[in-house]
Amino acid sequence: MSDNENVFMPSRRRLRDEIDELKVKLEKYRWIPVGEGLPNNNKGILIRWQTEIEKKVRVSRGWYARQFQVVDEGEYFECAEYDEKTDEYYFQEGFWEVPWEGETAFPLSNVTHFMEIPILPEAD
Repeated sequence: MSDNENVFMPSRRRLRDEIDELKVKLEKYRWIPVGEGLPNNNKGILIRWQTEIEKKVRVSRGWYARQFQVVDEGEYFECAEYDEKTDEYYFQEGFWEVPWEGETAFPLSNVTHFMEIPILPEAD
């Protein structure tokens, strides 16, 4: 092989670096088991869960609320926790679903995984 041909062949080191960069990018968009940890507070995520009776797998968009971290502005008092120290109502700790067609939130159980919402491609 001549020296000119080497110019167009990436080095193994460069290929390893590119592979490592891709692994980091892909890690951000993988399904994370809830046993590995919980998502950031009140950040939009995709949630994988199972229905109670049929055990069907569902994927919903929503967020995770940590205890006494997400203030309930008065819409969900039946699912809210009151904190005497702050005199505020908060969403109960856990995963909350936001249906695609509405703004009402519902608590979810049987959550198995979550992931960040992927970045949408730019419009042409």
